[in-house]
Amino acid sequence: MTRSTSKTTDSLASALSPRWKSIASRGAKGYSPCWRPKAWSLDSSTASTAGTFKKKNPSLKPDQLASEWVDGGEVLYIGKAGPGSQGNRGLRRQIQEFVDFGQGKPPGHWDGRLIWQLAGSAKLVIAWKELPAEELNAALAAYHENFHANFNKLPYANLVRAR
Repeated sequence: MTRSTSKTTDSLASALSPRWKSIASRGAKGYSPCWRPKAWSLDSSTASTAGTFKKKNPSLKPDQLASEWVDGGEVLYIGKAGPGSQGNRGLRRQIQEFVDFGQGKPPGHWDGRLIWQLAGSAKLVIAWKELPAEELNAALAAYHENFHANFNKLPYANLVRAR
C-alpha cells in the first residue's frame, strides 16, 4: 500500500491499515478503496474497458470525466460489499466483479465505472477493510464526509454520496 500524502487519504490509510489482510476472508463484508499511484494524472483519452450495463455505454466524455477528477486526491473510489439480499455477497465477490467489469464483462451494478476509462487503470491499487455488515453504511458515509470536507467533492469514481 502506498503511503498517502493528503490529509484525507492519510486518515483513511491510518484508519484502515491495522486491519488490512492479504486476502479478504470468505464472505467478509466491508469496503474497498481504490488508490492511484504517485504522480498519477487524469488521462481519459480512451474509451472505457468496462462492460455495458442495461445496454448503456459506460464511457463518458472527457469534459465529464475532468469535472469529476479530484486534484490531490489519492483515493479514486470506495466500493462497499454488504451481505446482499441472500447473504452470499462479500468483499472477494465484490472486488472480483469490479475487476471483471473493468475487463468488459457485464456488471451487476454500475458503480465505479469511471475507473475503467482511465489510461493505465491496471496499475491502480485495490485494498479492503473488513467490517461487520451493520457498520458498513456509517463507515462509508464517514469516509465520504471526510473526503468531501477536504476536497469539496467525492472521490473521482464515487458519483453518489453514502448516507
